Amino acid sequence: MTIKRAETWWNILFVSSLLVLIAIRWYHQIPTELDVDTSTWISSAISTARSDRPLWTLLNYSDSRPLTVLPLAMAEMMGVKVDWALADGIGVILWVATLTFVFLIFKHWFSSARSFLFTAPLLLFQAFHLWPGFMTYNSEHVCILMLTVGFWAVIKLKDSAYSSWCYFFLGLWLGLLPFAKFQTIPMGLILAFFLCFFLLKTQQWKRLLAVIGGGVLPLLLVNGYYYHYDQLETFWNDYFWNYYYYSFSTVHSKLEASNRFSPLTVGRFVFQPAATRVFWIVQMVLITTGVVQFLRFPSQSVAVSRSVIGLSVAVALVSLYAVLQAGNPFDHYLLFLFVPSVVLAGFCSLYFSPKIFSIAWTFALLAIALEGIRNVVEFPLGTIPKLPKSDEIIRKAIRAHIGPNETMTIWGYADRFFVYEHLPAGNRLPHSYWIYTKSPLQNHRQRELIDDLDQNKPALFMDAMVAPVSTIYVPDNVNYRHEKFPIIAKYVREHYTLVDVVKGARFYRRKKE
Repeated sequence: MTIKRAETWWNILFVSSLLVLIAIRWYHQIPTELDVDTSTWISSAISTARSDRPLWTLLNYSDSRPLTVLPLAMAEMMGVKVDWALADGIGVILWVATLTFVFLIFKHWFSSARSFLFTAPLLLFQAFHLWPGFMTYNSEHVCILMLTVGFWAVIKLKDSAYSSWCYFFLGLWLGLLPFAKFQTIPMGLILAFFLCFFLLKTQQWKRLLAVIGGGVLPLLLVNGYYYHYDQLETFWNDYFWNYYYYSFSTVHSKLEASNRFSPLTVGRFVFQPAATRVFWIVQMVLITTGVVQFLRFPSQSVAVSRSVIGLSVAVALVSLYAVLQAGNPFDHYLLFLFVPSVVLAGFCSLYFSPKIFSIAWTFALLAIALEGIRNVVEFPLGTIPKLPKSDEIIRKAIRAHIGPNETMTIWGYADRFFVYEHLPAGNRLPHSYWIYTKSPLQNHRQRELIDDLDQNKPALFMDAMVAPVSTIYVPDNVNYRHEKFPIIAKYVREHYTLVDVVKGARFYRRKKE
């Protein structure tokens, strides 16, 4: 078989693997709310699609993650009704795109066969490691694709001569990362600094300016947009300061900053999902073996330059930092680590002897595959959240008190009702966690709610801050009902009338004005 023909067959095998992945994930799709975040993004998409000012709504009704909401909003704008199953399916498509770019990263140096081998752990993970926290649509799906494309583009632009416009668009791409999730900023900066250092070293000034210009342009444009509406303070509070207090304080995490990076914390976090423990052991063995081999033979030459290997190490470490910084061990944060670990493991294994390489990768793929088969056989290995039986009663009450083309505001953490009834939110946050949680931004958030209620005049205000209507963040010993907050209680009292109480949820209908 000729080399060209062999390459074609390996490429076909890779594409076929992606199709098998899609089929497996489609078969095991769970059409329910696996994570409250997914309901938040769907609600934001519905509000954006039905808004008279979709860009403004996308920026403000997306919990500071407009690019996370954008794929769902685009589907809604095209007339496709987004629910949990469809949102999770869109997440699978985003992962397929990510896997394609991981394959292309390896193809920059290696044959299709070896690129497929190095990408295989990630293929197996996405196809068989069916953990609910990984399967449901979340901001990480968009972020990981953007970071992977960024890594691939940095490598391409470093090793070949391209137009300055390509450098500008890469800078623009990396500059958009904060609008997918602020948590990606450290990884984006590492990629940008790496390319800028190379351009600075080689005195490619025009391309350096193009990268920097493209990188800052999204922030300048968005600030200009908010300035136009005299809402500049809103942007910095909702995007920057919200992330700052979430990640660098104990406002939203009881774990002290000094304990967030301890080996015990890292170990508990990484090995928390039962579906991927073998996967992480395999990755650590491959990386550690490669490091040992490098230390034994530091002069050994490999296909990938040490600068790029150093970049992969930096991205992996900074990704670990980013997921630990906030002190909240959510399963979906771990998704940030899969691509960097697979890329680094592939690069580290270049230092293996041929014999060690064959043995290590045979056992690695076999172990990950067996873990994946176990996950499929015992599916679901993780807990599938069961929505309260009272939901149907609450839904009937919502329909009884709201008319066509009217909006609703929910006080509490019950975003799923926007998805059930496919209603746009009457305020920028489909839940009120940021409003009732004590923080330096609490007064700002309360004023925002009042402004939204005054401007949008939602027909129905539902106080759902009672279990089990709100499924999370309902303290046992603290009353977070809306009337406990004077400014909100006053507004609701003046503009709404209590019309119903169902399972503890209170329904207020807006007074005629």
